[in-house]
Amino acid sequence: MQKIGLLVLIISLLFSNVWGGNAASLYKSHCAGCHGKHGKKRAVGVSAPIKGRSAALTYKQLKAYKEGKLDQYRMGKLMKARVDSLSDAQLKALAAYIASMR
Repeated sequence: MQKIGLLVLIISLLFSNVWGGNAASLYKSHCAGCHGKHGKKRAVGVSAPIKGRSAALTYKQLKAYKEGKLDQYRMGKLMKARVDSLSDAQLKALAAYIASMR
């Protein structure tokens, strides 16, 4: 499973600028306000910091938020609003960017 996650991360990083737009810019405009510039913040004081999280897990959760299927920390509506306009490629690029934060 880790090999698949690593493969998703590598492919997403390689193609994020082509298919997903600039991942750092996506993070800044869609995530940094709550999660902090480096992903170290507990968003709205409730969620765990996201920096360095698995790209596969982050993508899965972002997609579930977008589809309205996840309400972790009662943040479902807020997260859906933040990711609703993003394409699947952008979600993957964003997940890879978050995973690359160290």
